Amino acid sequence: EMARLALQRKTGARGLRAILEHLMLEIMYEAPGNKSLRDVHITKEIVQAQLDQVALMDILTRPKNALVRQYQRMFEIDNVELEFEQDALEAIADLAVLRQTGARGLRAIMEEVLGPIMFDVPSDEGVGRVIVTKAAVLENAAPTIVPRKSHRAATEKSA
Repeated sequence: EMARLALQRKTGARGLRAILEHLMLEIMYEAPGNKSLRDVHITKEIVQAQLDQVALMDILTRPKNALVRQYQRMFEIDNVELEFEQDALEAIADLAVLRQTGARGLRAIMEEVLGPIMFDVPSDEGVGRVIVTKAAVLENAAPTIVPRKSHRAATEKSA
């Protein structure tokens, strides 16, 4: 219901947040007793975290100068394709929410994940594609590296 209202108003995540806050205030003033107010507060925190994740995902992927596109361009300079799994992007947004760093923390998280590989890729001509997985974000695992030959063969088979 709230998402539909935000779409109708073409306000995106910020509009959705405003609608949510308005509804929560209405509920709080109508809620009988402290227990209901506590429940409303907990619900608001949960929904706020989800909205923050949605907004951060948009910041990562939507703008013309989105962080994902910036890093893809850096890898493209070395003729390497950079790909992010959806789970990895969600994990990056979740970490920013958990750390309470918001949009400013996204770049730091991206640097933590991609920093080591960014220095290895230019010196390794055999790397065709780098795939960032959820494990790379949450468990400090190395991103998946696809060799250039396998990358070409996969591209030719899909064509």
